[in-house]
Amino acid sequence: MIKSFFCINKGTAKLDVTLDKKVYSPGEKGEVVVAVNNKECSADVEGFTYSVVCIIKDRDGNQRVEAEERTV
Repeated sequence: MIKSFFCINKGTAKLDVTLDKKVYSPGEKGEVVVAVNNKECSADVEGFTYSVVCIIKDRDGNQRVEAEERTV
């Protein structure tokens, strides 16, 4: 749901996000397709923010999570 000044409801925008694969190796580039359906919303979509999360697991089962946030 999209809200603006004083939390006034502006409607709903739907996002469909598709990746070309489920798992990537370090340094590998992926393709992402984002489709925005803004028909039920009275506000314009000017951009969005997304996070890329990397979960690194070693052979002993330990894991580390890294995330990077970007705005488009």
